Amino acid sequence: SGESSTLFDTQNNLWSLNLCGNPLTALPSLKGCTSLVDLDLSYIDGLFVSDEELPSGAFASLGTTLLRLNLTSCGLTTLGSSDNAGLLLEGLPLLTTLLLAENALEEVPGVLSALAPLQALQDLDLSDNPCCEDGAAYSPALCQSAIPTLRVLDGKNLRTEGSSTTKG
Repeated sequence: SGESSTLFDTQNNLWSLNLCGNPLTALPSLKGCTSLVDLDLSYIDGLFVSDEELPSGAFASLGTTLLRLNLTSCGLTTLGSSDNAGLLLEGLPLLTTLLLAENALEEVPGVLSALAPLQALQDLDLSDNPCCEDGAAYSPALCQSAIPTLRVLDGKNLRTEGSSTTKG
C-alpha cells in the first residue's frame, strides 16, 4: 500500500488546525502546513496505539511555527526516550503550550526528560495522568527544574502560587 497524499501535503496558509475527536488512526502528513501555529489532536483515541510505533519527531516539520499543541486524551503512554532517539516531541523549539492531560503517562522522569528540550515551553498540562498521582515524584518544583521556562502547570500559575522566593 503506497502512501497517499493528504489535503495538508500541499502548501497552505493554515494557522490553526482542529482535528479534535476525528477517527484518525495515524498522524496525517502536515508538511504543507508551513504557517501552522495551533494544532489540536485531542480526543483521538486511536492516534497513538502502540509505544513501538511512536513517530519520532512527528511534529518536527512544524518546528519553525508551532506554538500550541493539544494531545489531550490521545492514549499516550510515553513520549519516547532519548536513549532510543525516539522522542515524539523533538524539533519543536518554539512550542509554548503543550496539553497532555488525560493520557496514560506514568513515569515522571521519562516525561520530564522528553519535555526538557522544549526550551520555550511555558504552559504544560499533565493533569489526569498516572504520573501526577505520585506526589513525591511529581511536583511543580521538579517540573520547573526540568523546564525552567515553565509558568503554568496543570492550569495553575507557578509564578503566583507556592514560594515567594526568587533565584538571582
